[in-house]
Amino acid sequence: MKTLCLRSAAVLLSLLLPTIASATDWFVRSLSNGYGSGNGSNYNDAWNGFSSINWGSIQAGDTLYVCGPHDAGYLGDKNIIVPPGKSGTEMAPITIDGNCPGDSGVINSSLIRIFFDPADLN
Repeated sequence: MKTLCLRSAAVLLSLLLPTIASATDWFVRSLSNGYGSGNGSNYNDAWNGFSSINWGSIQAGDTLYVCGPHDAGYLGDKNIIVPPGKSGTEMAPITIDGNCPGDSGVINSSLIRIFFDPADLN
């Protein structure tokens, strides 16, 4: 019985570890003239506003850090569209976190609308 439990635990860990180990942090900053390479891989190379996010890069278990203020009043980043299927999995959700290290994120929700289905735009 003890051997069966240990084997079950080993199988479970082997399934979970690749998901946990491959989690990536991504960064999006306020619209401006751009940030470094703009590939979202770190704070200095963050995506330039929500419309620049490469959702194809974000996978289950990843975290998207929202850094700095996001206000559509003068910058034009009015609609944030999260593509269907970009929620991760039950064991490894995609996290959108405003607690960006050193530059807490703020979304002015009275000016910016977030959609999880592009059909809702109509």
